[in-house]
Amino acid sequence: MDWVQVGLGILAGIVYSLVGWLRNKLRYEDEVPDPEKVADSIIHLREEPKKAKLMAEAIVMDLLEEAWEIKAKFNLREFLTTVAQGLVIGIFMGGLGLPLDVSVSLAT
Repeated sequence: MDWVQVGLGILAGIVYSLVGWLRNKLRYEDEVPDPEKVADSIIHLREEPKKAKLMAEAIVMDLLEEAWEIKAKFNLREFLTTVAQGLVIGIFMGGLGLPLDVSVSLAT
């Protein structure tokens, strides 16, 4: 098992879920990127895991800043469910090598 791929898969899955959650909170505004594109760009940075981690952190921080600015209604239970789903998606993608769409279908 390739642990770098597993780590990137988990990172991509969590970022995918967080971007999707924020996109729902912002009512699909154009400022929020497509979650699939974000996750794919992270998972394809296999040769540069540090770059993928930095990119994911920058995306999440930027999106959380946007959520703070609009004061998105924060529901801890909903947020933790989103993070847990992202973790499962990431395990499916990184550990089992499943594509993003299959991983999302299995996790939800």
